[in-house]
Amino acid sequence: MASKKAKKIPKLRAPSVKTPRIVKVKLAPISRKSFKDHFGFVSYSHKNERYIEEFKNFFKPASDISIFYDSGIEEGDEWELKIFRAIDNCKVAILFLSVAFLASEYIMNKELPRLIARVRKGEIKLYIMYVEQCLHANTIFELEKYQFVNDPDRPFKRKGVTVDERNSHYYKLSTLLIEKFLQSRHA
Repeated sequence: MASKKAKKIPKLRAPSVKTPRIVKVKLAPISRKSFKDHFGFVSYSHKNERYIEEFKNFFKPASDISIFYDSGIEEGDEWELKIFRAIDNCKVAILFLSVAFLASEYIMNKELPRLIARVRKGEIKLYIMYVEQCLHANTIFELEKYQFVNDPDRPFKRKGVTVDERNSHYYKLSTLLIEKFLQSRHA
């Protein structure tokens, strides 16, 4: 019985592919970082906190990016001072625009004027998430001049807008924030 030689099978190599750079991202309450460490500032009405929680899921992994949101302010903190410092030191502002947002005297008289002043000076970039249709939303602080992240004709609270659709907008915004963060580190 003659033995057959086994054919050598050439080893297959995976094609050379560049590994994408991974940027870890985290949404951190104010108490965990110094004011100067906050890259972004989120302005929203607590009545829309559901959307903030959904958005925060895109920043769960540990990261270099810190986004200020006021739920990190602890009892006994000088809350307004912390908010103003976060606004004054952020590189981007994110507005979750809704009827409740526009009805908030604090947002309209304190947060938004301070943020818009920095936007107009070219100090920060403004991103607007449209939560629900708002009467006169575009005429207040000339917000219509800024490109919204999502389509104002399909705000988050509109019937038929799914979690998947909102997630695609959160993903888009997260990507924009990461790009802006990387640019700011190389500037």
